[in-house]
Amino acid sequence: MGRPLDGDTEKEYLDLQVAPGERFGQKLPVLMPNASTRGFEAAVSAVVFEDNSDWKGANCQWALLPGEESLVDKLGDAELVKQYQLRFGGECRVAPTEAMGLWRCACGAWNGGETCRGCGKDRDAQLLLKLDELRAERDARLEKEKAEREAKEAAALAWHKKMKIILAIAVPAFALLIAALVIVGNVTKSNRYEKAETLLAGGEYEEAAELFGQLGDYRDSGIKLEEAERLARTGRAQARLAGKSYYYESPDPEMNLRTQINLRDDGGLEYRFEMTGYSVVFEDASYEVVGELEADKILISCHMGVVRSVRDGVETEEKDQQEYWVVELDDEDEILNFVVAQVYVCEEGQSVPAREEYYWQYKIFMTGEGKIWKVVEPG
Repeated sequence: MGRPLDGDTEKEYLDLQVAPGERFGQKLPVLMPNASTRGFEAAVSAVVFEDNSDWKGANCQWALLPGEESLVDKLGDAELVKQYQLRFGGECRVAPTEAMGLWRCACGAWNGGETCRGCGKDRDAQLLLKLDELRAERDARLEKEKAEREAKEAAALAWHKKMKIILAIAVPAFALLIAALVIVGNVTKSNRYEKAETLLAGGEYEEAAELFGQLGDYRDSGIKLEEAERLARTGRAQARLAGKSYYYESPDPEMNLRTQINLRDDGGLEYRFEMTGYSVVFEDASYEVVGELEADKILISCHMGVVRSVRDGVETEEKDQQEYWVVELDDEDEILNFVVAQVYVCEEGQSVPAREEYYWQYKIFMTGEGKIWKVVEPG
């Protein structure tokens, strides 16, 4: 352990059409010739461009770019951060900086040109920003908001005084009529609430959601409405996936990589992965829909059952494994891809785990009731 192994391993990526900042190769494994390999360092040795010009990296030194510093930490004032986002956009979250000939935009993307490849913002507008100007804008906005707030409070106070006079005259005359209407209204709402609960318990989620929506803030109708809508979306997503299959075969004959996944109508799941010297098969596996991320992305929970794998003729077995996958669909509801997702369960609005860079999987935050409230896509 810890000692260097002889020789380097090279991997060529051919016939690529890659835009600046675009990632590639994350789904193609690099096979190490020595089975004792436990760590590695990666470097780009050469690049050949479309016009047959090339670049050699033999004398280059590779170094990590500096980590992110949040706008809150940099500016030290929440209202100043808000003013920054009003000027440059709500997606701004990190302090712009320069390093090693590159610059990081407030959206988080590293760039080499004058504009950000991620959001299109101008480099100099961010790096040359004068904080005194931003503070002046903040102070002017706060003064305006204060004046508007005081005007609204004064208008509300005058309206309340006027209403007190009107109510003092009108309430006694209408007291009995209002009491009767309240009783009738409560009885009607109670009947509709009970009907909505019956529909929800019976799996009629669309109809239950419509009734709970009509009840407004009666009892816990708002909570029940969210539950009915979530279950309705889950049911629609389940119907879209049932009976669908996915197959992928690598164009690289040396890898001989194939993946087959079948989502059965009964909730069962069949999975087989094969490549040179390695294979994986799920037995007694199943899946269930957790929810929709977007119209073309559905989060499922995969219960793998028994996982049997064979590497270089040695068979291993694991049980009761679970993973979350994002199923990506095309316009015809055919499966384009399965992407492994990392799911965190916490209450909306609470602090979440520190941000990490994900190049091959989604990061999803979900409440204990199954509500998905934040999604960080790959990259």
